[in-house]
Amino acid sequence: MVGIGWLMILDLRNARVSRRGIEDGLSPTMPALAQPRFGANVAMDRYTTQQEIEALQMLRDLGFATIRQRIPWEAIEPEPGELHWERWDRLMALVRDSGMHVVAVLDTSPAWARPPWEADNPWSPPVQPEALARFAGEVAQRYGDVIIAYQVWDQPNIAPHWGSAGPIDPSGYVELLRVTAGAIREADPEALIIAGGLAPNTEPGGRNMSDIQFLREIYRRGAGEWFDVLGVQTYGFWTGPDDRRVDPQVLNFSRVVLMREEMHRRGEAHKPVWALDGGWCALPPDWAGRPPPQGSDLMAIQAHRLERALMRIEHEWPWMTHIFMQQLWPDAPTDDPIWGMALIDRDGRATDLLDPFIKRLTGQPIVHPGLTLDAKRLLHSFNGSEGFTLWGTDLHIGIEPGTAGGTFHFAIEGLASDDPLRLLKRQRQPTSPVIDLDALNQEGQPQALIWTTAAMSLTPDQHLVRLYATPEQIAAIQQIRVGHRAEPWDALRSLLVGGMALLLLGLYGWRGARRVPWHWPWWWTRERWIALPEAAQAVALGVALLAVILLPMPWRLLGLAGYGLIAVLRPDHALLLAVAVIPLAPLHIRLGPGSFSLSEVCVLVALAAHVSATWLPRQEGEPMRPSPQRRFGLLDGAVLALVALSLGTSLVAEYQRVALREFRVVVLEPAILYLLLRRWLTDRGKLLTAMDALWLSAVGVAMFALLRYPHPEGVIAAEGVRRARAFYGSPNNLALYLGRMLPIGVAMAWAGSTRPRRWIYGLGSVPIAGALLLTFSRGSWLLGIPAGLLALFMLRGGRQRWALGLVALVLLVGLLSLTPLARTERLTSLFQPTEGTPLLRLRLWQASLDMIRDHPWLGVGLDNFLYYYGDYVRPGAEVDRWLSHPHNLVLDFWLRLGIGGLAILAVMGIGLVRKAWRAHRWLPEGDLRAAYQGLIAGVAAGVAHGMIDSSFFVAELAYWLLFALVWIGQAAIPLPAWDRDRPEADSTPNL
Repeated sequence: MVGIGWLMILDLRNARVSRRGIEDGLSPTMPALAQPRFGANVAMDRYTTQQEIEALQMLRDLGFATIRQRIPWEAIEPEPGELHWERWDRLMALVRDSGMHVVAVLDTSPAWARPPWEADNPWSPPVQPEALARFAGEVAQRYGDVIIAYQVWDQPNIAPHWGSAGPIDPSGYVELLRVTAGAIREADPEALIIAGGLAPNTEPGGRNMSDIQFLREIYRRGAGEWFDVLGVQTYGFWTGPDDRRVDPQVLNFSRVVLMREEMHRRGEAHKPVWALDGGWCALPPDWAGRPPPQGSDLMAIQAHRLERALMRIEHEWPWMTHIFMQQLWPDAPTDDPIWGMALIDRDGRATDLLDPFIKRLTGQPIVHPGLTLDAKRLLHSFNGSEGFTLWGTDLHIGIEPGTAGGTFHFAIEGLASDDPLRLLKRQRQPTSPVIDLDALNQEGQPQALIWTTAAMSLTPDQHLVRLYATPEQIAAIQQIRVGHRAEPWDALRSLLVGGMALLLLGLYGWRGARRVPWHWPWWWTRERWIALPEAAQAVALGVALLAVILLPMPWRLLGLAGYGLIAVLRPDHALLLAVAVIPLAPLHIRLGPGSFSLSEVCVLVALAAHVSATWLPRQEGEPMRPSPQRRFGLLDGAVLALVALSLGTSLVAEYQRVALREFRVVVLEPAILYLLLRRWLTDRGKLLTAMDALWLSAVGVAMFALLRYPHPEGVIAAEGVRRARAFYGSPNNLALYLGRMLPIGVAMAWAGSTRPRRWIYGLGSVPIAGALLLTFSRGSWLLGIPAGLLALFMLRGGRQRWALGLVALVLLVGLLSLTPLARTERLTSLFQPTEGTPLLRLRLWQASLDMIRDHPWLGVGLDNFLYYYGDYVRPGAEVDRWLSHPHNLVLDFWLRLGIGGLAILAVMGIGLVRKAWRAHRWLPEGDLRAAYQGLIAGVAAGVAHGMIDSSFFVAELAYWLLFALVWIGQAAIPLPAWDRDRPEADSTPNL
């Protein structure tokens, strides 16, 4: 059954992968295909006049009608207002006389227009976008009759094409596009504006930004209003065009599908995509020049890849309406690898890469999926009849009304197929063998095109369409729309057959399983496992988890299976271990296809174990403990609302993938732990055991931080100090967690009722305090620790209150008296109001408020702050450009979850206060009361520190807070009389 299910999943996955990017071409909004569809990349400005004439003649002879040519602003306007058009007037006149058209690339900037630090980089954008706009307007005014489209800058997502000093700036490009497009449209209203020519790469930002990410960024900033065509680069890199992986981290020919999907997401599917550059590089085996960034192979292999790529575009991508792939004849040094992409080599001879284009430009035309406007040029004679050849499954004909009458017939004949399997498929008859023009004329509107369906459900292959009509009737045919509808039957057949097989196997398997006394082995195993000492059971579970962490694949999966089995035998131990690994959330292990945090693995295994325990058989007479009545409370509602709102805002977030990941790791899985603890924490023993597990793991983390402090990998050196970080990404993260735990240790050591716990918590507080000190976290020193101790001061009362106040005073004086530390940059920067940390935090909060004003209702989404902050960063705060949160509890909830997040935060606070008040009223002095007070103080420390740093949306902090909520909520429930008289140190019952 597992094998059949796996095969079904693979079939469905393969079907989805193979169909990504394929559009049927039948949508009324589908852009029209260019005729001819292929253009050439040229460098005419580098040729002599005679070479220009020869090149244009050669292009015309080959069938090209459009060239893509750079118009370098730097060369034409070397000084402000000093424009040199002579060479360009001559070149454009030659193009005009040849009957060809130009796609103009507007880039490079003169030295006077770019910033001083980019003096040696002509690819740097201008300081004032209006300067380029003025130049572009002049170009459009002068050559608008020969230029059909204007590409505003080239490769603005990589250095040095967007400068070599600063980071890539999508906002700056959108502004450049906006003003330049406006100037061009004013001078040439019919012009098409091309955005991008984006260079494929996988980098997240900085000096280079992924083309996928850059497109998303400019769309978010409103670029869609200012361009008509998206320009892409269709390089094949190291694989062929049949590599159908569509992944942001994979560079291949299919990468452009991601960009088309982003256009669909933005409602921009009506816009065409043009391949402005691309293809494959073929350099000789003895190549001694610079290495090609796109990879290289033998000419025959690359020519075959190019042929298959053009075929894929024609058959599957009707949205890619114009194609400029490879270079005609580069003007480049002999060691430049661009020669490996040339259609004409350095000796003036045609390369094999030119053959696929010649075949299409000079051979018999074929109508491919998409909209063809000029139908007449595709008609040709077939033994006394007119017709055309198409490739596709559907045919729709657009007829101009009123130009002809009567009826005409047509016939569709299948041509020889490249795929022998298609010959076995039955060819369906066309749905309309006769077209009645008189009837269509009656239905049509004046000046409107009338569409009629000529054929449907043809085999996806070449077909000859013969028209038996008068010249007037044929002249009425204005446009042709061909479709290619991919057949879903293979995947559906797999799903149907596999589903039936699973159903039958499941039915017979269930019947057989009911006859097998399999519950006896389970009872036998469970009885003997529970008979083992409690410590041995816990050690076995821990060893299994260590096997999951330390063993290599695939033995790690075997260790995971063992860990899961032991967890099913003792779900309570699995849950306690899930609590213990809360501070280990930053640690990840790889399991199969992905990487998972240690907390994630333990929580999900604990969930599976508890679910299994509900339906696994129990022996008669097996003890079952009653539980206190549990009602749905305010805290439960707040957690449920948090999950629901987080999911909703993640689904509509701009960067949905990262939002859903944070939803899973930071919200959903901590909520699962909350639910499990809500069901299990039913008596004092369990409450204290869970607290012990949380405490001991925190002590272990603190001791690890101290042990790693002397080593470089255990610290971060900054601002004159070495800051302890253990295995956390930042010392602040370590301080945020330990700062919540220290008040628990102080409270239990001070007011606990059992001596062992007082010693364990008291001694454990020493390494935690030491690690906190070595983090040099100013938020923890000045806000978190004082707030936690102050909360304990208020909760204890009597003489103990004053004693705790004295302890807090001693700690504060001790910190302030560390004069060598006080002189370090880490602390002195706090007292620099014009350039220190306080100013950066203030500007960050101001930028966050600006962001809230633009996104008040739903915020920007989970984990989306990083991508938006660059648009709002205040002058002087650029040093902290790459921040992922606003460093404030209230602002963080608002920006991640919207106004609803503030409501949830308020409800959490109210629910926590209510539960804390109930616990404060009825809990007697002892370990349970001390633990409750320490937990409340830890929450206070977290809230105080969270006013200037992270508060909840970090995995370990989210787990910790939801643990605190459920623990305090369960401690506030008056326990039954049978439990009230039990000693607090009693062991917990077996589940």
